[in-house]
Amino acid sequence: MNLQWRAALSAYAPLVIWIALILFFSGSRGSVDETSGFFRPLLEFFFPSASPEELIRYYGFLRKVLHFVVYAILGLLAYRALSSTTRSPKRTVVISLLTCLAVSATDEYVQSHDPSRTGTGYDVMLDMAGATIAVAIMYLLNRRRPPGEDFH
Repeated sequence: MNLQWRAALSAYAPLVIWIALILFFSGSRGSVDETSGFFRPLLEFFFPSASPEELIRYYGFLRKVLHFVVYAILGLLAYRALSSTTRSPKRTVVISLLTCLAVSATDEYVQSHDPSRTGTGYDVMLDMAGATIAVAIMYLLNRRRPPGEDFH
């Protein structure tokens, strides 16, 4: 019993922590004003000859790439957790993607009610693109493994 509890905790804890981080940054903490203090110096370092307008454009692009990457990681963590407790690979895929959709929709809903943020359906689509690609890769990789050797 204790071993099962530990296995479930190690499978689901990273997923829950990642969801909490996403939702933590949904509000003003994830706004352009709050995060530019970290990202602007990085962009200036990598693009020293860029004009201020170019840096703003690069930063906007980086924020969209981060949407994709953050939700790809969420998809991986959801698939990993669910595959440890769900024996149906297709069910694991569906529940993983529904989990990502629920988090993305919640994230954008919270942003739409914060004056420093903008919640959009476009971002949900971008989030789901990242999640779908990650979950699809995990599904395909697991199909190639012998039964009982899933990614846990």
